[in-house]
Amino acid sequence: MRKIFLPILAMMVLAFTGCTKEESLEEMPIVEDQNNSWRFVEGGTEYRGVVDTAFIELINGTEVLTIEGTVTSGTQGNIALLLVGDPVGVGNYPSPLSALFYIENGAFKYETDPATPGFTIGITQFSTTSVAGTFSGLVKEDGVDRNVTEGSFKATF
Repeated sequence: MRKIFLPILAMMVLAFTGCTKEESLEEMPIVEDQNNSWRFVEGGTEYRGVVDTAFIELINGTEVLTIEGTVTSGTQGNIALLLVGDPVGVGNYPSPLSALFYIENGAFKYETDPATPGFTIGITQFSTTSVAGTFSGLVKEDGVDRNVTEGSFKATF
């Protein structure tokens, strides 16, 4: 499974970083949505926003859940949570089966390292129309270990 996940993860990171969300000249505010939200805390700072994309795709016969979101206030930021399941459902997905990527002002701020254990995404609710869960653990910031806590997400497909 690990041999399959690392190439999948690399493809997902390239897709996530290669795509940019359209920036409107009108600068419309992003509205918070209770059913499509994410948040986490690192170093005493809370990060939060809305989930704007959630989907499951089949890659090499394995399900990959992708959740992407945008910061609702403050800096320009985007988050991506990814996990591999066979199939995806309620349960815990430790690294390297799960990953977090947080981009702030166009550059990676936090990201999981598939070679470093200690990060987990837990799915607490899963249906054909929505998913909810938690995440926490070790991430890297410029090569330095950081600890993400109180991570949560809710998303509709």
